[in-house]
Amino acid sequence: MSFVEPTAPTAGATDLATLHLYRRTCREKLLYCLDRLNDEEIRPLAYLAERLLLGKEVYGSFEKATDKRVMLEELRAELADGLFYLTAELETADIAEVTLVLQRKEAPDGQKQDS
Repeated sequence: MSFVEPTAPTAGATDLATLHLYRRTCREKLLYCLDRLNDEEIRPLAYLAERLLLGKEVYGSFEKATDKRVMLEELRAELADGLFYLTAELETADIAEVTLVLQRKEAPDGQKQDS
């Protein structure tokens, strides 16, 4: 699911969520959305926020207007690194160990447990 920036409400618009988000700051939009998401939906957002805070400690605040990096090149490099790490792990993974890890994440009835 992705969040789409709401467009300006049209006359007679009845979509209250769109109307509610239209004139808000990014911080207000985020808080509004967080109030309506469950913990599982928030988990990846929390991870991204933690990564941003770590990056801020190392590199300072992110200011897109003054950042000299080419974001698509940064993304390409990060994806290549991630693919390498994943491949290295898969090449050395003990299949029995992976199976045990996967089994531990399932409840006796076959449903996934919260990790």
